[in-house]
Amino acid sequence: MLKIRTSPESFFVFVLFIPFLLVWHTAEIYKVMEFTKPLFYFLPVLGTLSVLAYNFYTPENKLTLDTSYIQLALVYVLLVCVSLLFNFNEIYWETFFRDLLIFLLPLVFFCFKLHFTDWQFKAIFLAGFLCYFIWTRFKFSFVLLSSFLVSNFHFSVEYHFGCIAGLFIVYFLYKKQWLWLAASVVFMLLVNKRANILGLFPAIVIFYLFVIPFKLHKKKISLFIFLLIYYMTFWAIGTNIEASATFFLKLLGKEEIDLDYFLTGRMILITHLQPEITERGIVAYLFGNGPGQADAYLWKTISSPIYDKIAKPYLVHNDFLKLQFDVGLFGAVLYFFICYYLYACSPLGIFVFLYTIPLFLIDNTLIFLYNILVGAVAARVMDKDEHTLSSPPLSLH
Repeated sequence: MLKIRTSPESFFVFVLFIPFLLVWHTAEIYKVMEFTKPLFYFLPVLGTLSVLAYNFYTPENKLTLDTSYIQLALVYVLLVCVSLLFNFNEIYWETFFRDLLIFLLPLVFFCFKLHFTDWQFKAIFLAGFLCYFIWTRFKFSFVLLSSFLVSNFHFSVEYHFGCIAGLFIVYFLYKKQWLWLAASVVFMLLVNKRANILGLFPAIVIFYLFVIPFKLHKKKISLFIFLLIYYMTFWAIGTNIEASATFFLKLLGKEEIDLDYFLTGRMILITHLQPEITERGIVAYLFGNGPGQADAYLWKTISSPIYDKIAKPYLVHNDFLKLQFDVGLFGAVLYFFICYYLYACSPLGIFVFLYTIPLFLIDNTLIFLYNILVGAVAARVMDKDEHTLSSPPLSLH
């Protein structure tokens, strides 16, 4: 009799399959760029519940729990409660619950000390690749630097698969699986997400010129300080993106380039949100205005024919500004710890961390739930000669 071997990891990988293959190419179920559809959240919740059920019904194979993740979740909830005290009457609840769930779900799931296999990660990649062709109906362009607004189908693929496509490159490059790497590069070109380069370039340079040569992945305190500096450097750039972009263009001697063109049309979002952060006072600066409120604020205060066609509420396209507005400075620092614990459990996870953070400058990675989940899965893939993942440095225990 054939015995099928199951595991909580297999359950979770399976529910990651579902949105790739059945949901994202079905416009009637999952509209372009709408993050409030219950089905989108139901699937990863189902994956988390499957792990809990597996743990409950197989007492002989109890999963190990890392309570540091639960503590991070509780700190985040406490921070959200403080922000609500000062902004309760102005909360836009739809985006509030969207962001609250996206922040908490990875922490709740990965508090279990799980590890994944190489074939499981490849299964996620193949599902995404297949779904791309289903979704676009073969309407795509290989021109990486051209506008990605080829069609609604193409745009949707750019939006959902963009960050994940870069994760596949990080994974297969680290594993030195060259044929799979070539396939992931083709996937990135098909998806046509230029922001991938912003994440990949510093990640590859820093990982292979600093992390590996100086063995930072084996020095927990040094690694923590290094990643904190890396994160806060991009935070400083992101929360002052207009000045940073102006300085960069001046450094290149390209002052004649229009700033809005350089920031790919995001100036209307930045010029409304950035001043509002400082005008709301020190309490809002430290604790924020509540999860999801940056998107809602932009929707209420600006009118843009381009963005009206894309999403309501508007999406900030700068995660550092979004963090600062939503959960304040304390929340921005807390999110470093969230990324740190989700990714820094392995050398590959450090590579994923280095790739993910620069994307915050010009993207909406904070609400790309599947990007967060797939990145954390990649960080927990173990080779045959590995038996345990390293515990995150500076444990909260």
